[in-house]
Amino acid sequence: MKVVIKHEMNRIKNGYSARSVALGLTAHGFSEEVARRNLERMVRFLLTPFERSNTLEGELQKMGLDVYNDGDGLTISLA
Repeated sequence: MKVVIKHEMNRIKNGYSARSVALGLTAHGFSEEVARRNLERMVRFLLTPFERSNTLEGELQKMGLDVYNDGDGLTISLA
């Protein structure tokens, strides 16, 4: 499964924030790379239970996200 997360980076006090507007999630870190990695981890934790219960594609469509089945698995665009 490939997940593409459109996000914006912002400088905040003592670090950076990475914000996904589509999911309504924001992660923080002391550098841009750490903030981005923390956002990726959050999205993974959000999607893993749906993947385990084989309801991922349906739940993503309920969230209003674009889902494509490219033969290699699902591609999710959070743009």
